Amino acid sequence: GVSDAQLTEKGAEQAKVKGAEMGQLLTNRGLNADLAPVLDLQTQNGFMSASQRVWSSDPARVVANAGAWAEGLKSKGITPTYKHFPGIGKLTQNTDEGKPAAVSLADLTEDLKPFRELANKHGGAVMLSNGYVAEWGEEPVGINNKAVEYLKNDIKFGGTIMTDALNVLDKHAAKYNLSTAVVAA
Repeated sequence: GVSDAQLTEKGAEQAKVKGAEMGQLLTNRGLNADLAPVLDLQTQNGFMSASQRVWSSDPARVVANAGAWAEGLKSKGITPTYKHFPGIGKLTQNTDEGKPAAVSLADLTEDLKPFRELANKHGGAVMLSNGYVAEWGEEPVGINNKAVEYLKNDIKFGGTIMTDALNVLDKHAAKYNLSTAVVAA
């Protein structure tokens, strides 16, 4: 397969074609949603960059390519899911493997741009990350009411909001076993 970063080099039109191909594959299997595209920014030391799951370090290129992918999905009846709100590109710790350091909202200004541009387009959903935002307190974003309020009030998102994998939060802290994480969400 082609990584998001490699697809970015081919341009938004190719991203739309690939999104439509994926959309058709999903439609053929009776599905109606995809947990993509990733809106996280590429960074020097970010764990997402190492996995090649990011489009670019430039928010405008992320918007162009992820937006085109989402448009391709939607053209085949598939709902896109924009993730990982509010952006985990800066994180060096994989959120599935342990608790990452908190990031400030001021440091997320660029990371939030793709969400501001795309969250309300193509009838998409938004997936909350398992990262932490300093101003939102000690709870991970995926079970944090302040994160949901920000998404609804600042981003003006009114669609479907979902969590990332809650079963990994026990790796962040013992108090987050799956049942407490689900109740908190």
